[in-house]
Amino acid sequence: MCSSDLRGHELVPYGVDIGPGLVQLATERNRGHEHNFVVANAWNWEPNRQWDFVYSMLDLSPTDMYCEWINRLLSLVAPNGRLILGAYGSLSRGVVPEKPGDTIRACGLDVAGVATSANGNSEFAWTKATTSHA
Repeated sequence: MCSSDLRGHELVPYGVDIGPGLVQLATERNRGHEHNFVVANAWNWEPNRQWDFVYSMLDLSPTDMYCEWINRLLSLVAPNGRLILGAYGSLSRGVVPEKPGDTIRACGLDVAGVATSANGNSEFAWTKATTSHA
């Protein structure tokens, strides 16, 4: 799944997950990019590159470690790239998503943008990486 019809950008899928089954599923869904998926713990994984866009669910970290998690992820973002955080609620259980933008601000970073799903069940926020996080 590689597309070059996104405002002139080509997206190449990469992924890290601690679960081998999820990595296997990602490789099956992204033929031609199988080597871009890694079974690893993102807290201590040391890739040999940075990315223009890094996405993570906010709740992959304990709440008292959100800022550490965000700074860890920012180390994976290329200068002037974007770190995108997502949070998901549950309509069936009446759980509203966390506010990733509030978390980004609480960690002393600027929020570059926020988006919410049409049904309000998901929220996303992003911040720009600076060279100080490279």
